[in-house]
Amino acid sequence: RRSPLGQVQSGGQRGLRARDFQALGRLVLDDGVASDGRRLVSAQWLREMTTPVRQANSDDGYGYLWWTRSFSAA
Repeated sequence: RRSPLGQVQSGGQRGLRARDFQALGRLVLDDGVASDGRRLVSAQWLREMTTPVRQANSDDGYGYLWWTRSFSAA
């Protein structure tokens, strides 16, 4: 896809449904193990990709294509 100015738009082009996001989130929370017990992604890679490599502000960081935020129990 291209912007109205003709620039290539490379981010955010996934066509995911809510259930796809749920499955992806569950895979991350379960350290890369699918609901059927198969390991799809290494736990090491998940830790790496969700570790911020840049800080956007005091609350938000950015890992490998993942925004991260720390929440405290209030």
